Amino acid sequence: MTWGNVVDLSSWHASTFLDVQNFAGCYLANGNFLVVYSDNSTTPKMRIWNGTSWSARRSLDNLGRNQVPNYIILAARPATNEVMAAFLPKVGHKLPGVLSRCIIRRGCGHLP
Repeated sequence: MTWGNVVDLSSWHASTFLDVQNFAGCYLANGNFLVVYSDNSTTPKMRIWNGTSWSARRSLDNLGRNQVPNYIILAARPATNEVMAAFLPKVGHKLPGVLSRCIIRRGCGHLP
């Protein structure tokens, strides 16, 4: 077995907010793997692994001022290519009051 197509999603250095889950992934009905991640900005990013290569980085909707996602949770809708993403920002640390969410699906223009 050989490894290839390694990709760094993002990187940054920090001395605070180190207990994070700033990326999440799930499989879609078509067999592709979707990853959503934070690059320490208020706009989450996503990429898709099709089994051979990674797609280009795409931006999701901006979460708003000071809403850098610290925790990201994904849930795929069974038998579809639709995914729900939930974001908990590092400001406030309150659940679920500051929980942001979006639906990632073909109709929104996010998935190819």
